[in-house]
Amino acid sequence: LYGPSSPHAEFVADSCSRYITVVGCFGSDSCNAVPLSGVPTCGEWKPDPFAPLKMITCTKDTCNYFLDFDGSGGFGAGSETNHPMNGFLGGWMLIAIVAACMSTGDGSILAMGTCFSHNILRRFAPFEQSKLLRITRISTVFWTALSIGIACAVPDQTGYLLIVAFDIMLAGSVIPLFAAVYWPSCKPIAAFASIMAGSLSRLILQVAL
Repeated sequence: LYGPSSPHAEFVADSCSRYITVVGCFGSDSCNAVPLSGVPTCGEWKPDPFAPLKMITCTKDTCNYFLDFDGSGGFGAGSETNHPMNGFLGGWMLIAIVAACMSTGDGSILAMGTCFSHNILRRFAPFEQSKLLRITRISTVFWTALSIGIACAVPDQTGYLLIVAFDIMLAGSVIPLFAAVYWPSCKPIAAFASIMAGSLSRLILQVAL
C-alpha cells in the first residue's frame, strides 16, 4: 500500500537500482521478472517512515490505494483497490501503540531514578533511608527532562535509540546476573568491571559498525 508501486512513493534520482523497475525480482537475475513500462530505470525507493501511522489513521474511501500488478495480491492482475482503515479499530491500534510507548518510557525513567538515587548518589552522598523516596522522585524529574530533550533532538530515532539502550543494558548486565546466581564468591568489583566491559563493548560496536 505504501511500497514502490504506491502513487505516494518517492525515489532517489539517478540511483541506478535495476531491481526497482521489475515485479517479482528482488535481487535475483533469473526470476522471469516483468519490466514496468514508463518507470525510470534509475530510482531507489525511499520508504515512508510514517507509512504505518498513515495506514491505521486514514479512514477515507480513497485511502490505502493498492494496485495488484500480476495478481499475486489475490485481487486479479491489474486490479486497483482501496483499503481504508476502520476508524474504531485504527483508533484503538493507535491508543495501544501510545500506551506501550508510555509504559516503556515511564518504566525506564523510574528505573533510572531509582538506580541513580539508591546505587550512585547514596554511595557518594549518604542520606537516611526515609529520604530515599523523596530523592528518587526528584531525580526522576531530571531524567524526564533529559529524555524529553533527546526525543526532541531526534524525534525520528527514539525507537531505535531505545533498542540500542536495552542492548547496552543487556550486554552489561547479563554476565553479572548469572554470576550472582551461580558464582556466590563473585566480588562486587568483578561485577562492576563486567558491567563496564559489556556496556562499552556494545557501545563501541554500535559506533564502529
